[in-house]
Amino acid sequence: MNKFTVNDEGVLTDVFIDEDYVLLPETVKYIGRQSMFSTPVIEDNIQKGYDKHNLLYTHIKCMIKTIDISNTKIEVLPQKCFHNIHSLETFISNELLNNIPTECFLNNMKLEKIINMKKITHIGDRAFFGCKMLKKINLNDCSVIGSESFSNCSSLENITLPSIMTIG
Repeated sequence: MNKFTVNDEGVLTDVFIDEDYVLLPETVKYIGRQSMFSTPVIEDNIQKGYDKHNLLYTHIKCMIKTIDISNTKIEVLPQKCFHNIHSLETFISNELLNNIPTECFLNNMKLEKIINMKKITHIGDRAFFGCKMLKKINLNDCSVIGSESFSNCSSLENITLPSIMTIG
């Protein structure tokens, strides 16, 4: 069972994920930088090894396939909020979110579906960089797209954009 710690101000401060579908509680207004969203600490999911410089690294294998914030009051996501969740396939937004920050979904190689992005007006730098399975995205209200936002998105076939915008 997924467990969430939300403080009195509505900040998600800690998570423990043991399911592939993550529905954030409606009491969440902000995702704290220290929520460790991409690191469910289950001992069986911790892989250790050495990199090319012979330095010890720890990689946590994540099982999250869907993150759903549709019930929340989240208006702003922190930078790198959902980066490197290599198992993430679907993100479901809410009606209040209007900004995808820098490197928010960086290197989520299995991310395929982004649902309910109608109100997004700003996409930060490298927001979807390396999302190799992302096929389409609807950004009808978007006025700013940061640099390299869709770089290395090799499956991207369709981006719906408004007629006037700034692309970084």
